[in-house]
Amino acid sequence: MRRKKPLLAAFLALVMLLMLLAACAPNETDTPPPPATPAPTPVPPPPTPSVPEEPDSRVWEEGPWSDLLPEQWNGLPKLTNEFVFRHSDPSEQRELVGNMYTTGYPIVQDTTTLSVMVRAADQIENFETNQLTLLLEEKTNVHINWWTVPPADAEAQRNLALASGNAPDIFMGMGFTQSDMVMYGDIQGVLLDVAPLLSTLAPNILAEFAHRPDAFGASTTPSGAIYGLPSTFVNIHVQAPAKGFVHREWLEDTGLPLPNTPDEFFEVFSAIRDNNPGVIPFVGSPTGWVTNLLGYLISPFILFDYTNPSYPYMIVDNGRVSSVLTTPEMRQGLEWMNMLYDEGIIEADSFIRDRAEMRALGDNPDGTLVGGASSAWAGGFTTIAERQALYTALPPLISNTGKGATIFDPEQLSVGVFVISADTEFPEIALRWGDMWYSPEITRISQFGFLGDEWDYAEPDELGLAGTQAVFRRNYQIMEEYTTQNIRLWGIDTPFAYGAQDLFLLLYNPGGPDAYDAFMTRYTQEMYLPHVRSEHFPMRMFVTEDDQREHARIFAERRMYVDEQTVRFIREGVTDSSWQTWLDTLASIGESQIVEMAQRSYNIYMR
Repeated sequence: MRRKKPLLAAFLALVMLLMLLAACAPNETDTPPPPATPAPTPVPPPPTPSVPEEPDSRVWEEGPWSDLLPEQWNGLPKLTNEFVFRHSDPSEQRELVGNMYTTGYPIVQDTTTLSVMVRAADQIENFETNQLTLLLEEKTNVHINWWTVPPADAEAQRNLALASGNAPDIFMGMGFTQSDMVMYGDIQGVLLDVAPLLSTLAPNILAEFAHRPDAFGASTTPSGAIYGLPSTFVNIHVQAPAKGFVHREWLEDTGLPLPNTPDEFFEVFSAIRDNNPGVIPFVGSPTGWVTNLLGYLISPFILFDYTNPSYPYMIVDNGRVSSVLTTPEMRQGLEWMNMLYDEGIIEADSFIRDRAEMRALGDNPDGTLVGGASSAWAGGFTTIAERQALYTALPPLISNTGKGATIFDPEQLSVGVFVISADTEFPEIALRWGDMWYSPEITRISQFGFLGDEWDYAEPDELGLAGTQAVFRRNYQIMEEYTTQNIRLWGIDTPFAYGAQDLFLLLYNPGGPDAYDAFMTRYTQEMYLPHVRSEHFPMRMFVTEDDQREHARIFAERRMYVDEQTVRFIREGVTDSSWQTWLDTLASIGESQIVEMAQRSYNIYMR
C-alpha cells in the first residue's frame, strides 16, 4: 500500500517541476513506477534545488549543437551517444566554482584525477584504455585512476582501505549494504553524506529519486543521510520471482490443465510421477535464485517471503508488521508439504543440494529427470537451452485460506553502488562524475554499448518485451563475439538508472535471447501480479543504529533455526508438541523483538 504524507508529495512535486524546467530536450517515454512501490518521505528533505535557467528549445535548434539534438522517431526521442555532453548554456557561460563547473560538461576546467575502487573483471581488457573510460575522460576532463581488486577479496580490500585512512575517492560496485552504510557512514564517519549536495549538483540522481521514491528510501539512512547511491532497474518477470515450472509434454500426457490450487498441483505431479518412473516430480535447492521450495509451496497458504534481506518472513496489514512463522496458515502449509514428501512429489535432496547440483540434475546426460521445479526461471535447474524450452511456467497456487500470495519485489535496485569517501579532496567533482552515470545516454552505453554498434533503434512494428513498439534492439551478433572487450565497462557494477524505459522496450526477437524475457514478462503480468498482497512489506529497509547488533544476532539464529526445522517438519510431519516447541524456540530466539525492529524500520521507511 502506498502511503504519502503531504511533505513527500510536496517534495516530489517540487523535484519534478524543477527537473522539467531544467530539461534541455524531450525526455524518454514516461513509464509509471512499479505497482505497490512504497513512497518514503525524505528524512530530512533535501534543500530546494537551485536549477540554472535553460534557453528556449528553439535556441538549441539554431545553436552550435543542433546536430546533437534528439531526433523524433515514431513520437519518441532518439538520443545520440554525444547528446548528454552538450553544454548547458549555448554561450558557454556556466558557473565555475574553483575548478569545477556546477552544470554541464566538461565537469572541470583543468584536468582533475579521481581514484575509483572497482572489482577486477576478466571481460575488460584494460580499464585505462577502455573506450568508455576514454570517452568519459574526454568529455568530463576527469581522469580516473582505477584501483582494481580481486572479486573474491573485494570486501576485505574495501574495509582495509576505510580502516587505514588510505581510501580512494570513490567506491564503485563494492557491495556496500545498508548495514555497511550505517556503520561506516553514521557511526564511523568515513563515508560522505551526499544528501546536502544533491539538489545543486546531481539533477539525474534527483530525477531518479523522484521517479523511484523506493530508491530514495532504500538509500536514506534513519538519520537522513545518503552515503551510497543505488542502481535501479525494472524487469517485470523478476518482480514475482518465486515461480514453479512443469515439463510441458509430461503435463499434456496427464490430460490435466495447469494447476491453480494445492489440490490440483498434487493431482498433476502425482500423474507425472506415475507416468514417468525414475523422474523426480518437483525439485528445488536452498541456494539457487529463488529455488527454495518453501517460497512457491508455502505461499499458497500465507506469503512466505524468505528473500527479504533484512526482515524475512514478514507481512504488513494496515501498517502493522507481523511474522508469518507462528501463524496457523504456516502450519497448514508445512503439513501439506509433508504430504507431498510422503507421496514422493518432493524429495529430501531438494533441501540440501546446492545450485550446481540442481542444474546437474536437470542436465543429466541420460535424459530428463525433472518433472518440475521451483525457480525464478528454467535456467535455474538446467543449463541446456533445449531443455529449458521443454518447461512452461506454472501459475501461482492459491489455497482456501484467503491469505495466499506470491513473493513480490517491485523495488528492483542495488543499494550502495556509488559511494564517496569522506576524505576525498574533491567531493563535489566526485558527485558530479557519479551523477553523469545516471543519465539515459551513459546508462545505455555502460549497460548495452554504443549506438550503431552494440545496439540501434528498432524498426517500426518491431515489438518490445511488453508487446508494444520497441524503441531499440541489441546487436547480439556483435556482442556474442566478445569474450574480453575494450568498449564498455562490462563486468563491474557501475551506477545506472535504465528502469522500464530500456528493459521493457527491448526488441522482442522470437529467435533471440529476448524471447524468453518477453514471454515471462507477459506471463507474470497476467498470472502472477494479480496475486500479490495489496499491502507490500518493503524489501530493502535500513535497520536502525540502535537495533543493529541485536538484529544481527536474531537474524542469524532465526534463519538457521527456520531452515533446519522447516525441513524436519516436511520430512517428519507436524504434531501439536513439535509445533509448540517451534513457537517456544522462536520466542526464545527473539521473534517478538525482531518484529518490533521491523515495525520501527517500516515506520521510518514509510514516514
